[in-house]
Amino acid sequence: MRLFRNFLKGASLTTALFIFQACYGTPQGMEEYPETVACFQVVSSEDGLPLDGICVKRKVSNSDNYDWILSGYTDDNGWYNMAFNIHEPAPEQVPFRFESEDGEYAAKDTVISDFSHTIKIVLDKVVKAE
Repeated sequence: MRLFRNFLKGASLTTALFIFQACYGTPQGMEEYPETVACFQVVSSEDGLPLDGICVKRKVSNSDNYDWILSGYTDDNGWYNMAFNIHEPAPEQVPFRFESEDGEYAAKDTVISDFSHTIKIVLDKVVKAE
């Protein structure tokens, strides 16, 4: 009887530990790829002042074709930061589009391949015909 009771205690402890690991797991491969962050500052070509509310889009593959998806908007100082998933390698080249929703500035498409520094994006003001 004592042997059965000790066996039951061991089995219960093992089961509890297994459930804990299944629910919470252990971090695996967190250092496999370093986190990559793309830092942009969007400014006006006229006066060099930062532009807030500029729409930042990223081109992604969608089976047979490519689509522009909204990534976010620049803040009050014209900054936008985008972090890539750390569980996969950062792409070698990433196409981005910067555009103002009101059409005041011309959209700019660019391909980024070097994420080691802040990238300054200069947008030209649209000249409206009168």
